[in-house]
Amino acid sequence: MITRAPRIGSIGELLPVSLVEPDGLLITTDGMYVRLILCERVPNTITADQSGLLRIEAAFAALCRIIPDRQGLIILAQTDPVPIDEALASDEHATRVAAAQDRAGGQHELAAARERLLAATRQTVIAAAGAQQPAVAARWWVAVPYRPVADDARVQLRAMLAGARGKTLWDTHRDAAAESLRLRDQVDTGLRMAGIETWPLSGTETLALLWERLHPATEPADHEQLLNRLASVCRVADATSLSEAAQDRHRILEAITGGAELRYGENPAWLRHADGTLEETIHLATPPLATDPSWLAHLLTCPLPATLAVHIQVGSRSCERHRQRRRWQRLRAAVRYKDRRERLVGSDEEEALQEAAIVDAELAAEVGATVYQVGIYCSIRDPSGDPEAFGRAVRQTCADFHALTNARVVRGRYLALQGFTSTLPLGVDTLRARRHYAQRNIAHCVALTSSRCGCPGGLILGTADPGGTLERLDPYDPLFQTTLTLIVGKGGGGKTVTSILLAARFIAQGGRVYVTDRSSTPDDRGDTGGTGHYDTLLSLIPDGRRVQLGTAHGDVICPWDTPDASSVPDQKIEFLLAMHALLIGDTHDPEALIRSLDTDEETMLRDGIHLVYRDCAQNGGRPREQLLIDALMKRQATGELAGSNADKLQSLLLRLARTGPAGRSRTSPTARRRSPTTRHWCCLTSPACQTV
Repeated sequence: MITRAPRIGSIGELLPVSLVEPDGLLITTDGMYVRLILCERVPNTITADQSGLLRIEAAFAALCRIIPDRQGLIILAQTDPVPIDEALASDEHATRVAAAQDRAGGQHELAAARERLLAATRQTVIAAAGAQQPAVAARWWVAVPYRPVADDARVQLRAMLAGARGKTLWDTHRDAAAESLRLRDQVDTGLRMAGIETWPLSGTETLALLWERLHPATEPADHEQLLNRLASVCRVADATSLSEAAQDRHRILEAITGGAELRYGENPAWLRHADGTLEETIHLATPPLATDPSWLAHLLTCPLPATLAVHIQVGSRSCERHRQRRRWQRLRAAVRYKDRRERLVGSDEEEALQEAAIVDAELAAEVGATVYQVGIYCSIRDPSGDPEAFGRAVRQTCADFHALTNARVVRGRYLALQGFTSTLPLGVDTLRARRHYAQRNIAHCVALTSSRCGCPGGLILGTADPGGTLERLDPYDPLFQTTLTLIVGKGGGGKTVTSILLAARFIAQGGRVYVTDRSSTPDDRGDTGGTGHYDTLLSLIPDGRRVQLGTAHGDVICPWDTPDASSVPDQKIEFLLAMHALLIGDTHDPEALIRSLDTDEETMLRDGIHLVYRDCAQNGGRPREQLLIDALMKRQATGELAGSNADKLQSLLLRLARTGPAGRSRTSPTARRRSPTTRHWCCLTSPACQTV
């Protein structure tokens, strides 16, 4: 039996890093200048309407047109599972604070209720994801590589002679660094035009990304110490000899590879890291049948951590335009030749001619349009290190993607090392598995899309599908112009359930909720017609109370309530007048939407309202609608008014007596309860929508 000893090589061969400057400039060993941009709040193409999709596609197409000739752009998207404890850390902290305040105030039952609601939230999130690690963190980066181009023949010759000696001229480096910065700023502007929030990465942050990929399942013992070590190796290019440059490269590799190890030999398709993580890189071998803005997101639906790398390369636009024109002319001549000789033209030839005509028209009509060379790679990692489960997950991901897009996916057999380097944020493509994509499809290859639709913090709303990210809703987000949230949907679509879940999670974090719901309001006979929508939630909250609106059964909300009857603000008087105008006023428009009182009726009501508050201030009574009717009837009995005013007073009394809401709310004052100083959530419900 013959066994082969494993080959041992330097991990530095997989990391072509020569220098990293503090401002984020990364220089590769082959002379590439790379800068990274972190992208946040990327557009959601799942929920966008047709006009929104067109705007996103136009912005991404314009971004690709920014790429200069013989340069490229790399889009990186990464998903990482987040443990349940880390995902719910903010919710648990808010609940602990609220429960501690409740216990300090002697409300032990309320504190226990908040903790039970938090436990229910945890179980709901776990059940929705079907795992103990349900949340997914998604991140996006754009790598902007720049390869120096010398137009002058003498400068090019000098650069070639210096490169043959392993050196770079200072003038060449300075110009290339400035041009790299200018190109990054242009790409950054294009990303912001697409509605994406950007953050250029520094040298320390760039090295931290590389360290993370080399230690996928390792948590550093001291984050601050690690960042300080990475920052210490970032330095401005000042080496004047090959030995000094080699020392700089050695320090960088030592800082990011400390303890890292890649075992290649257990299986030709994947690598095994020192922490046991398995990693395999798959790539697309054939273009899809059709593209759309979210077709690449299917690769990130893998249940394991994954990194999607899209390498977009541009050649010479003028040469590509002439090449496509010659291709169209050649295909057209071949088809016409067969037509003249009455030979059968195959469907493949007709389709190729039609495609060539469309591509040629696009290149001629759009400025900056070209045919792009695109390499699409996806690195999948399994922190558990189980080869069988990992193999099944990768095979299922490839099969699902092929079924959805009809694009053939090739696994990383004997290409694991090259694929690993191609998915790193280095701007290099060692795998070089590229295919041609036309201008009309290139916007769909920009993998800066997501299914996220929530806020960075706030209440848990649900889990995005696809994507698996935990979405939140913060009604008090400063980005919102108002604190009004509208839940719209058809009957039975889950509007009430959504509002109940949000209310329960708001209460768990120390909030207080007020709900105006007519589903449990009794009629004149006291019949509620069944259980109210929020009765279950009400039963879970200690000291939770139901206050009926506009009914004689139980406590009611009285519009006459005021803190001090002896000092009533003018706004309260105007509110009562407006309420009576709505209840008993005459209509003056065809739709009967506007009701108002005439001058005499408004004067009588104003005097009666002032009289009610004055009497209640003297005798300590509670102001209410019945006292207003009694005051007006007293004026009628004493004959204080005569003529037309007496008739108007009589009509006013009749309307007040007949009005249902006014009559039902005139007897019982509001039963009020003191509440702690917290943020409140007011929910008004109806069969059509819920407004929070």
